[in-house]
Formats: sequence, C-alpha cells, structure tokens
Amino acid sequence: PDGGDDHVGISNLYNEEVCRVAERGRSRAAMRATQRGCQLAQLRKNVGFTQARVAAVMGITQARVSQIEHGKVTEVDAIRGYVEALGGTVDVIARVGDSTVKIA
Repeated sequence: PDGGDDHVGISNLYNEEVCRVAERGRSRAAMRATQRGCQLAQLRKNVGFTQARVAAVMGITQARVSQIEHGKVTEVDAIRGYVEALGGTVDVIARVGDSTVKIA
C-alpha cells in the first residue's frame, strides 16, 4: 500500500467541502438578488408604475420585468434600464481602501 487511496479520499473530501462552500455562496448571492428584486418592485410601486408600463418604456416584455423583480436578472445594464424607466439613475461606485471612484 502506497497511501494513494488515502490521498484520493482526502482529495474527494476537500472537493466536497469546496462545493459546499461554493453552494452557500451561491445561496447567499441568490438571496441578495431576490431581495434587490423586491426592492426594485417596491420602487416601481412607489412611482405608481405597472410592470407592463416599465416593460413598454424599456422595450422588453412584462415577463422580463418580472424576472428582474424576482432577482433572476442581475446584469447592471438591465437594472440600469429598469431604474431609468422609473425615472431614476444607477451609480456604480468602486471603493478600494479610502479611495472611491464613480465608474458608471
């Protein structure tokens, strides 16, 4: 016995743990996306717009607006278009240490 099987077992355990950590990270990211979507929907309701009106302004389907509001669409350009359809703006800020830069 050269211990090769032990190495494979340890490697498999390590890979399983890496996958569990990655899944927890995905779960947190999905929860944050859902929360952001709910907040966007509340902004829409606050300005008195329907999903259909936002869709018409954006030139997309109402189903796509629903996806945005459910956190299924997280691309910054899509979120920016959604917020602009409501009459708002999106600022993307980079922070590194004490430095802050508006990048979009």
